[in-house]
Amino acid sequence: GTYRVDYSTDYSKGNFDFEVRKLENIDMRVDALNKIGSVIPFEVVVDNNGYNDFSGIVHTETEFFKDSLDVSIKSGERCIKKVYIDVKNMSAGNYIVKFYLRKENRIIASIEKTIEIKPSDIKIMCLGQEGSIFNAGEDVIFRFKLINEGDTKGDCKIDFKFDDIFSAAKIESLEADAEKEIAFEFLIPEDMEEGMYKAEYSHRDEKENI
Repeated sequence: GTYRVDYSTDYSKGNFDFEVRKLENIDMRVDALNKIGSVIPFEVVVDNNGYNDFSGIVHTETEFFKDSLDVSIKSGERCIKKVYIDVKNMSAGNYIVKFYLRKENRIIASIEKTIEIKPSDIKIMCLGQEGSIFNAGEDVIFRFKLINEGDTKGDCKIDFKFDDIFSAAKIESLEADAEKEIAFEFLIPEDMEEGMYKAEYSHRDEKENI
């Protein structure tokens, strides 16, 4: 900042101004960006507000991830770095991510962020079978799409039943944000009477009719 000094003697008085500048004045900001699949990106912004050029290292640490990035910034400029943390092999829960800006053995700035890793959350959609017409004596196929909306890998068991003539179960494993299609195929007996029938599928004790 700018400061003023007043002085006086037996013969005169006056004042003069002077400016104090910090040779090293560094600010750091960390923002979490939109998740990409199982990867959580962070943007690290470092501003050099001092009057000297700056060189240091940004360290990122959590219990399952470590990374270091060099930063070199001229006076009055900004440096932006990206850190990508893959959480697909982690258990669900909350984790602290620590960001340190170091110069030699000194910590210039430090910031902590919390990330939430959600458990697997698999949704099931039946693909266009409702109201379908099948002929006796032909093979039929019921297709389903599985979507894992969670942050971690998970297993999904689907039980399928068509009247009293067919029942089966399938277990599928899906990575975070993954999609997969599965199918149940069976033969409708030739002597099956005409009429309306219902198929049923269940997942996690939730039942749906088709």
